Amino acid sequence: MPVFFNTNGYLTIEAMELLRGVVDIFKIDFKYGNNKCAERISDVKNYMEVITRNLKLAKEYGELLIRILVLPNHLDCCLSKILEFISKELGKNTRVNLMDQYTPHWRAKEVPEITRRLNAHEWRRAIEMVKTYGLTNVIS
Repeated sequence: MPVFFNTNGYLTIEAMELLRGVVDIFKIDFKYGNNKCAERISDVKNYMEVITRNLKLAKEYGELLIRILVLPNHLDCCLSKILEFISKELGKNTRVNLMDQYTPHWRAKEVPEITRRLNAHEWRRAIEMVKTYGLTNVIS
């Protein structure tokens, strides 16, 4: 029976090594395309270094599915960088689940640009960005 690991991907290298040979399918959330947004919104440091390392390891260790929850007002600073990384570093056929279901909860009111849902224009633009980067295995 396959082991499916659902994670935000913000794990130590030691944790990733422990999962090697145990996990068959890694589903990793990729939320931010830069450290500045990650630290400001989610208070995580070195996000890009950690998440990109772990995505590469997950691809090496098993099957990989990347889940991207598109944030309002973060298409240029985050989504474009995420899609570029996937295209160049993981391959255009990498499985991606692009989602428009973001809903502001918890402390979202503290970050003005994410106090609303994604609008239709942003979602259409997100779909176009996927095409621009040539990703071919995307569910939206």
